[in-house]
Amino acid sequence: MSEEVERKVQNAIDALNGLYGPVDKSKKYQILAGLVEAGMAIERKRSKALKKEFKRMQATQDELIKKYVEPYLEEEY
Repeated sequence: MSEEVERKVQNAIDALNGLYGPVDKSKKYQILAGLVEAGMAIERKRSKALKKEFKRMQATQDELIKKYVEPYLEEEY
C-alpha cells in the first residue's frame, strides 16, 4: 500500500476508536464501508497485477518450449 493509503486507513481506524472524539453509529458504518471499499480496490489492483504476471510467465514458457522443446521433437520424428 502507498503511504497515503496507509495514512488514510490509520486515520479511519483512529476515528473508529474514538481518537478524534465520539463517533455516532452511522458515521462508524460509513467509515467501515470506506475501509471495505479500499480493501476491495487494493485486492482488485493486486489481482490485475497477478494476472498480468501470469500472462508474462505463460508467454515466456511458450517461448522456451518453441526454442528448446519443439526442435528436439522434430529431430525425433
